[in-house]
Amino acid sequence: MQTSTETLATMPARKPQRGRDNVLQRESALVSAKHDVRDAWQTLLGRGPLLPELLEPLLLISNVRQVVAGQQVLSRNDVARSLLLLVRGDVGLGLMTPKALLRIERSLRGPAWLDLSSAWLECRPTVDGVALSDAVLVSVSRSAYQALMARRPELARRTVVCLAEQLHAATGVTQDLMHKDAQARLATWLLRRCGVGASVQRIALHERKRDIASQLAVTPETLSRLLKQFSDDGLLEVRGYSIGILDASGLQSRAGGEALGGSIAKAEPAGAELSR
Repeated sequence: MQTSTETLATMPARKPQRGRDNVLQRESALVSAKHDVRDAWQTLLGRGPLLPELLEPLLLISNVRQVVAGQQVLSRNDVARSLLLLVRGDVGLGLMTPKALLRIERSLRGPAWLDLSSAWLECRPTVDGVALSDAVLVSVSRSAYQALMARRPELARRTVVCLAEQLHAATGVTQDLMHKDAQARLATWLLRRCGVGASVQRIALHERKRDIASQLAVTPETLSRLLKQFSDDGLLEVRGYSIGILDASGLQSRAGGEALGGSIAKAEPAGAELSR
């Protein structure tokens, strides 16, 4: 007669089942990633739906990569050979310090172009990039993308629009830093992070407070005061490293530069942090 211990010992090992479960999980994650890649291409090359004769070839030349938080995804030391898309997740862009810490200048949330321009110029990116959360990336060989553009002129047209949008956005960021006060810059930053959609959204903050403050050209103390003011005004709900957007239209109004009441209403010049 077998003891319970002997019975367990002679039962079929469960490792193959766990291995099968892991395989199924990886396959499920891959299917989910491919679905996200399809949606990302549609979003980034928008202005009308992508027809299958354009979307399917794009998917065939898309090299999907999953990365974990903290992993470097873009380097100023490497000449770009591929176009890079951030499909899902958050990436911080800035300059790596000698201690291998990233000083974040701006952040991206997928879907977004991580680097659309460097490969065309065969140059190094101007910034480093580190994943702030687990993320899904896609790289596309410039030569393969260029060949597809030759066959599908519609892709070339849409890509030019993407480059124009990036240039327009970069100009807008410069104008914000030059002409908007601190509270308007924060409101604009929050709106860009949450995007357009439901009236209540949550933003997970993966950056350090000083990195967010640096992006906005304010001190960390000013950032804390502004967040409290927005929270008191019912625009936000701050819980640790998560921010809930309660009133997107109110934030939009603040982003336009309308004055805040109280001691924070005074505009803080973009260079104020550097002088302290």
